Amino acid sequence: MKEKFLEDVFVEHPTLIEPGLIFIQRQIPLNNGKRRIDLQYQDKNGNNLFVELKRCKFRREDVRQIIEYYKHIKRANDPNIRLMVIATGFCLEARLTLRYLGVELKKILLPLNPTDLG
Repeated sequence: MKEKFLEDVFVEHPTLIEPGLIFIQRQIPLNNGKRRIDLQYQDKNGNNLFVELKRCKFRREDVRQIIEYYKHIKRANDPNIRLMVIATGFCLEARLTLRYLGVELKKILLPLNPTDLG
């Protein structure tokens, strides 16, 4: 399953992430376009939610990428910006590091079948 498929599912069905989300855009450039975060939403409170998707278990090696995203997204110290990682699972070290940073985690079960979502 490709990450693009997951993007498509979460663009069409943002309530799978949380109720009240409004999709804004996908593949948002960061760091002068050198990196891209997968999805952006506005939550029911008007906060910007940036979402990084992983189609497999999130490993310790993946943390560096999220720290880079975190630095660019949170650099303004804006409390109205949220960062979330969605993956099929999280190794303990990654989970502890991301939670320490205030990054939200969401575990999904695959395969997701959009025809089952209505």
